[in-house]
Amino acid sequence: MKAKVLPFFSMIILFSILLSACSGQQASSWPGITPGQDTTYVTYAQLFSVRSSDGSLNWKYPEKTEGLGMYAAPAVGSGMVVVGDYSGNLHALNSQTGGLIWKFPVENTKFIASPLVTDKMVFAPNANHNLYAVDFKGNLVSKFDAGSALWSQPLFDGKTLYQTTLGHKLFAFDPANIEKPLWSSDLGGAIVSTPLLDDKGTLYVGTLAREVVAASSKDGSILWRTAVNQEVWSAPVIKDNILYVASKTGTVYALNAADGKEVWKTDISSGVVTSKGALTPSGVAFVSVKDKNNGEPEDSSDVVMLDYAKGTKNWTTTLKSLAYGDPAGMSDRVVVGLTRSSDKILVALDLTGKEIWSLPVQK
Repeated sequence: MKAKVLPFFSMIILFSILLSACSGQQASSWPGITPGQDTTYVTYAQLFSVRSSDGSLNWKYPEKTEGLGMYAAPAVGSGMVVVGDYSGNLHALNSQTGGLIWKFPVENTKFIASPLVTDKMVFAPNANHNLYAVDFKGNLVSKFDAGSALWSQPLFDGKTLYQTTLGHKLFAFDPANIEKPLWSSDLGGAIVSTPLLDDKGTLYVGTLAREVVAASSKDGSILWRTAVNQEVWSAPVIKDNILYVASKTGTVYALNAADGKEVWKTDISSGVVTSKGALTPSGVAFVSVKDKNNGEPEDSSDVVMLDYAKGTKNWTTTLKSLAYGDPAGMSDRVVVGLTRSSDKILVALDLTGKEIWSLPVQK
């Protein structure tokens, strides 16, 4: 009984983090980051477009927060930036100017997950159990009721669309017709992250049932399961056929992608890890959070760079704020979003852990 109950309580804890009540811009949840070589987009109550080189602001939407509550990382494609909000609206903006192109409303619900923009459609998962297919004019084309809340961005491999759910399911769809799945697979635990797909056609998923699961992208059949010491809230990342994934309590595992066998594991701190790793040329970076609301002396987060081969710590940089969201790894930096910070939304660190630039809290 205990093993089945723990994932449920973890889900409640995560949901309370997402919806915790604070005022003004420092509202519920944490920044979502979509990095790019020239432009990085970040949502934190509003949507910001910043220059990747120095963090200077290009534009923001809307000018005032208006209580919309944008937090999931925006999707970029076809000249648009698409982002959902906690008021049930999907916004499509011109990626260069930030001008509103269209808005798709859904009543009495929240867009917690990031949408996905393909070459023909926008796919938007919603907490109301529905996956929406919306055309480039903001019109509903079709939808699918997954039977449980959707908190993760869909994955598209150019042919097939994949979606995970809090109800343990992994679905595969023909993107031209999402009303009837190609297949579904029960992975045995709630899933709050997007699956990872490798070049061999294997999907990898972390679950709140304390497992990392590998499934075939052809039919969803389970290839292997590897138990870890706590719930997994984030997706694995992969480099040279090795998966890197963290459990909630800060143990990072390196697993062989072929069979799930452990290569190494290391504890990065005593905090909580809810985000996936960031791949960089010099190692994989994870963020561990220490929240004073959970008994810590102050809010802080450790950004830890680990060596790929052995999991040894190359460096640790402590930020005096919370960083629950996914860090973004780039060729020469790691970008981290901050929550409950009085002065910064984003911090960019070089590959030695030193701050390059930050995006100030916008008034």
